[in-house]
Amino acid sequence: MAARRGAPLPVGRVEDRLLPGPGGPLAVRLYWPDAPAPHRMLVYAHGGGFVRGDLDTHDHVCREICATASCLVVSVDYRLAPEHPFPAAVEDVLFATRWAHAHAAALRGDAGCLLVAGDSAGGNLAAMVCLRAREARDPPIQGQVLFYPVTAHYDPPTASYAEFAEGHFLTRDAMRWFVDLYLGAAPSPADAFPLAAADLHGLPAALIVTAECDPLRDEGQAYAERLLASGVACDYRCIEGMLHGFMAQTDLHPQAREAMRAACAWMGARPSGR
Repeated sequence: MAARRGAPLPVGRVEDRLLPGPGGPLAVRLYWPDAPAPHRMLVYAHGGGFVRGDLDTHDHVCREICATASCLVVSVDYRLAPEHPFPAAVEDVLFATRWAHAHAAALRGDAGCLLVAGDSAGGNLAAMVCLRAREARDPPIQGQVLFYPVTAHYDPPTASYAEFAEGHFLTRDAMRWFVDLYLGAAPSPADAFPLAAADLHGLPAALIVTAECDPLRDEGQAYAERLLASGVACDYRCIEGMLHGFMAQTDLHPQAREAMRAACAWMGARPSGR
């Protein structure tokens, strides 16, 4: 899917760096918008079922967010399962988020407007980073953007898991395979899923976007409902007719283009703490 794309969307500047991550060198890719600094900062966790994906598979998504939302985007090449099961990926994304906040001035970023985002497995990681940051009070996160996130274990299954088990790109069996590899020997799978958290109060404002024809649709909606019930500002949108992964296909679907435009407008409207 990445190889079939044309020329990359131009942004102000792109730079790859290696950070001293919790499990060794951690690769990140930074995207600066062609706009006056300081920039809103967004840390992005790619999808891929916790076992696939990298900086290149989601380069186009990060470029689109950078250019459209005028954000400094930090894309994280977190450790993948099964070689690195839970909680390695969460620790990597949390480390990168803290690094971005600590180095905001040097990066020409706005430390007062730090966002996290991700799609699918990356949406899970972004949500889990918000929970961990809240508990540690570090770093301050102003918003979370979750595209069709994994918010719960596949057991018990939701209605959308049954309805779209086969034939709609992401399958029920694929999700079971992904999650089992990700959890490994984790003693409590509940610790890996935001919907299982006992308390969601005090989390950053959220935008959750799901696809109508996706096994993960219902758990994304359930997480949005729990956030709202906990007093967290949450904008939930389910895009009709779309499959899992559609936010990476703005070149193919008008619905995807409009959803990305709306998501970038939401990001750009986050208030700065400066």
